Amino acid sequence: MYLKALPDKAMATIISNAESSFILRALSEGLRVDGRRPGDARPLQVRCGEREGCVEVRLGDTKVTAVVTAELVEPYPDRATEGQLLFFVELSPMASPAFESGRPSEQAIELMRLLERSLRKSQAIDVEALCAVAGKRVWSVRTDVTVLDDRGNVADAVCAAALAALMHFRLPAVSIVGSGDEATVKALTAEQADPVPLVFHHLPVSVTLGLFRVAEGGAAVLAVDPTAREERVMVGRVVVVLNQYAEVCAMQKLGGLPAIADQVLECVRQAGAIAPSLLGAINAAMAEYAVLAAERAKFLAKTGRLPSRNKATAETIVGAPNGAAVAVALVGTAEVAVELAVEEAVEEAAPGAEGSDSRRSGDAAPAAGTAESGALGDSDEEATTTLVSQFDEAAPVQKRARRAKGTPTKAIQKKKGGAQR
Repeated sequence: MYLKALPDKAMATIISNAESSFILRALSEGLRVDGRRPGDARPLQVRCGEREGCVEVRLGDTKVTAVVTAELVEPYPDRATEGQLLFFVELSPMASPAFESGRPSEQAIELMRLLERSLRKSQAIDVEALCAVAGKRVWSVRTDVTVLDDRGNVADAVCAAALAALMHFRLPAVSIVGSGDEATVKALTAEQADPVPLVFHHLPVSVTLGLFRVAEGGAAVLAVDPTAREERVMVGRVVVVLNQYAEVCAMQKLGGLPAIADQVLECVRQAGAIAPSLLGAINAAMAEYAVLAAERAKFLAKTGRLPSRNKATAETIVGAPNGAAVAVALVGTAEVAVELAVEEAVEEAAPGAEGSDSRRSGDAAPAAGTAESGALGDSDEEATTTLVSQFDEAAPVQKRARRAKGTPTKAIQKKKGGAQR
């Protein structure tokens, strides 16, 4: 009866003596309230969203979502070739009466530190692969994790959600014009270039074990993946982070109960038995999403709604015989868009050469990313500059060419014929 007189926050942090004794007695006999053994973990379910980098994770009844975003920023002066990894955890007030909105709580800060040690400090992700131009532009990848329902063991759910979201995320391709301090970097859309996944060195997951004092003066009893009611009774916890190679990436000890060396080794052993199942659930979700994405792409390709893209290439566009050249990074640009861009640049640079034999409407468009020597006439510098700007507008040009009847080459011919008439 005394529970009703307490506020909601206090009710979320206490438990009756009868229930506490029942949980401890069950653990002493190798049983748990939900029917599991002390070394059993709840099933992990991962569901990928339609948007890349958005996942939902369920660990038993604990529910967590994670969203990954990225933006181009200036690197730190002492890390000019390394990207940035940022992690933020929000404990939603609807997840538990113990959570309050506003400034991050101590538990949220501990979870963010755990993500930092697990994913960034363990070098799970290649941060040098996030560099676009050294000292000028790098990718800043931000992971926002929100706890929607706290039914125990939020740490493992948060780590699994962050890892799954980063694996599901695709980084936009970039176009780089120029070099050095004069280089300009621009992120390309999915229609212009295929996004690329992050580069992982290893895949770390966390396993939490609760420490329970069953009898006074006795050894602590370990229980994997404690529930919300068990967390009210345990006097400490050990979080072990391991990767697919059974390597310990990080470890966290919370609570006042001391843990001897044998208990720590036992925690690592039990965590090593649970980690493969967690990684298997994440990999299975990624494989299922890859199959669905391939089927969707195949369907869109049949309907003509999916643009055809080339692999990432870096071409040098040579203009006039004097050797003027502009280096442009063509990251997945469609061939037809490049052909149209080259044709328009040549027409604008040399309007008087429309009647030449090399510019007849029956000729095929020049190769992607290359203009023949002497095609730009006397105004080679202006043509190369115009050609660079045309690549940024390749996507709308490609859409117009796709809507035109016939092949892309015929679309170019029709456009030429109309201009000559």
